Amino acid sequence: MENFDEQFSITKTVEFIQKNKSTRVILQLPPKLLQFSSKIEKHLKKALKNDKISFFILAGASTRHCCVDTVSSARVFGDLIVHYGHSCLSSTAQIPILNIFIPTKISIQNIISAFETEFSTQKTKQMILFYSTEVENSISGLYLQLNKTFPNLKRTFLNLPKNEKEKVKKLEQKQEKEQELEKEKAKEEEKEQQQQQEKENLKIFGRVLPITDITQLSKNQLIWLGSSTNPTLFSLALTFGAENFLVLDPEKEYLEFEKMERMQPMRRILMKRYALIEKAKKSENIGIVVGTTNPKKDLQIVKYLQLLIKNSKKKSQVISMGVVKSLKLGNFVHDLDLFVVIGCNESLILDQSDYYRPVLVPDELDLALNHDREWDGTINLNFYPNHDMIANLEKKLKQSFDLILIEQQNQKQIENLIISRSETRSFKGLETRLGENKVTKIEEGLSGRASQYQDEIDLN
Repeated sequence: MENFDEQFSITKTVEFIQKNKSTRVILQLPPKLLQFSSKIEKHLKKALKNDKISFFILAGASTRHCCVDTVSSARVFGDLIVHYGHSCLSSTAQIPILNIFIPTKISIQNIISAFETEFSTQKTKQMILFYSTEVENSISGLYLQLNKTFPNLKRTFLNLPKNEKEKVKKLEQKQEKEQELEKEKAKEEEKEQQQQQEKENLKIFGRVLPITDITQLSKNQLIWLGSSTNPTLFSLALTFGAENFLVLDPEKEYLEFEKMERMQPMRRILMKRYALIEKAKKSENIGIVVGTTNPKKDLQIVKYLQLLIKNSKKKSQVISMGVVKSLKLGNFVHDLDLFVVIGCNESLILDQSDYYRPVLVPDELDLALNHDREWDGTINLNFYPNHDMIANLEKKLKQSFDLILIEQQNQKQIENLIISRSETRSFKGLETRLGENKVTKIEEGLSGRASQYQDEIDLN
């Protein structure tokens, strides 16, 4: 691999380790990058020149590869995690995390040409640019050049951990100084203001959007810059609608925009998901599978799903699993009718041919059991219930419990009325005479045909 140090951000990693004064560093790599793990460790040791720092390579994660594995790192008392490759950016771990996105080669000029060709007559159109983590290192310079021609083009930002944002900001500033102009400086100030307003802006799928309300997305053309097979793109398309996305894959030889709904069999996928939602309505026993390592966030979703299932007169069981696999879930098929998995934004299981029971995501179960909702053809993979939703369900359950008590009281009143009437009426049915009749021996009865029993005299 050419320019290994730059490809795996060795200098950036060394600075991060030194800044956090870490002594037990976890290197988490996906399967396709594990072959470089030993080489990465050697380069880091050589640059650090500190024998007190120990490195641990995660060869198998207890979560999905896109998630930061805090469970495995805790087993070896890791105090810093370096996560390589694609990330769902859903981790909220307390220890320092550094994401190293392996960059892909892109041609900025070719991307600009593709934009000018596609939007030649719509240069003032409102657009929002989403991008994959692989192009993070190039997005700042690309956006500044695109913004000259398309003033209404807004970009998203990766929602990185706070300890990493400072590094990214410095890197962006360095790139901007090399190609700064007066107009670019003004636009950069606007961008910094956007970053300062992150708390107000909408955060979803590990990204900070340049809007404050989800309804504003429908007023913009959504653009994805990155691989057409990226799982983040699929999550965005399912949540916001595939028909709203135009995809530009920088890895292709000939760059042109493609419609997301034509690239993926989204209609067929949605029909299959709708069938699973219908199955959930008929299920009696539901397994809530916790497949992440974020207990604070998970407990909120678990509580809501338990209330939702109970309110629907069904039973639930909570299972903590980590990586969700068909063989693991197979242990519970005799007790449960379906599973709902609480995972990261990219935990939707499309191919369920190896699974013995249907596997849904929380939003799909909510669609099935929440009678106040109607399906609009999208599935929110970032589903998270707020306190009002939980309070609402608790109120409904209390009302149904009160109704049961009222019904029991009414039933008791009816029974008392029947008893009082039976005591005052004159006719009380046939006389039972229990224990008064003399007990007699059992005697043999008649046998034979009805026309002539054995003990009858033959008159003929």
